[in-house]
Amino acid sequence: MREALRAAIESENVRFGVDESGRDSRDLRGVVQFPLGTLLFDWLFNSTTGYRAQFRIGRANGLVMNAQLIGEVTAELGRFATTDEVIHRYTSEFTYKESTQGKVSLVAATLDPKLSKVWVCEKLIGNTGQIENLFVSRTGPKLVMPDTDPWSSLYPEDADGWLDVKGAFVPPTGQPYQLKSPEERAAKLEERGSA
Repeated sequence: MREALRAAIESENVRFGVDESGRDSRDLRGVVQFPLGTLLFDWLFNSTTGYRAQFRIGRANGLVMNAQLIGEVTAELGRFATTDEVIHRYTSEFTYKESTQGKVSLVAATLDPKLSKVWVCEKLIGNTGQIENLFVSRTGPKLVMPDTDPWSSLYPEDADGWLDVKGAFVPPTGQPYQLKSPEERAAKLEERGSA
């Protein structure tokens, strides 16, 4: 995943944004989106050793995997921390507001391993800030595991499939937070395979 992120940054095919909290528009979280490629997307979301599989084993496993992935993304972004990028700002409904130049570190600083999350990207940040809807199919082959109901596999209409990484909301002063608890999200992933 780090290699996919590095390649996306180097080829200027990564999207950076911040979105506002529904609690307070001054509280912002970073958003990083990048293409995974077909094989990595499939492994991450459909394999028996990937991201969703860890939640299926148990929410504690899933939370550990999530924290590891956030750590990898943060470490890779650290290599580009002082790089200037266009950072798009969005409302809490993910409606475009404005674009500014900023350092990668501004977005990376919100990636708290316990509060941040990764998932399939279905609302892709466009180069000028517009949102492009990406379709991810949930009607493909079923993923069957012992003693549980089968889950739908996830396949992107876009052959590469994009990853959506969202940080924690960071108020101007105070502790980072999420509007929904990571434990609640982990329970849904453990039960249904989707957040």
